[in-house]
Amino acid sequence: MPSLYQDAAKLVGIDGPTQKLVDLLTREGVKKQKLRVVSIVGVGGLGKTTIANFVYERLQEQFECYAFVSVSLKPDMKQILSSILRQISKDKCTNAGEKDRDELLRSIQEFLVKKRYLIVIDDVWNTEAWEIINCALIDKNVGSRVIVTTRNMDVAKFSSMDGDVYELDPLSHKDSRRLLCKRIFNEDNGIHSDLEEERNNYPA
Repeated sequence: MPSLYQDAAKLVGIDGPTQKLVDLLTREGVKKQKLRVVSIVGVGGLGKTTIANFVYERLQEQFECYAFVSVSLKPDMKQILSSILRQISKDKCTNAGEKDRDELLRSIQEFLVKKRYLIVIDDVWNTEAWEIINCALIDKNVGSRVIVTTRNMDVAKFSSMDGDVYELDPLSHKDSRRLLCKRIFNEDNGIHSDLEEERNNYPA
């Protein structure tokens, strides 16, 4: 994954959402082995992709194969499916780029049929894109997991039919201040020391 996401543990305000998502993906129950799709929904800029990647990095060792793909508003489905196939096969499928969409779907199905997998489908804008990708997601009751990120609540509910939708809220005021200080001053306290000194010079 791009280096943009590699320092996710150092980012502000992601500990709570990350743990809640891990709990959703790993919780016990009658349907533990059933394929579970968990959706993260929220407006742009809240950090859905970063949080999904942090969860992905944290859990991927528990799965036989895994993939992380971004869909976007105008997706190239052939390229997306080809990327999934290359990632889950760890680049063993060298001719993925030569296959058409239906061949890619079949190849992904054949590869996943008896494997426990973790796949992140990032930035899904409409149900049509999800439906195409979902055709490849075989469920053989081996505990596979899928994470979907989207700005659209309808997409979130449609992809997570069992109701596993996590609505990401904006940062709290405290975390917003921490983020500002980290971005501008590379400090993790609530307010930069110089600004604190200036503030103290003014009467209450």
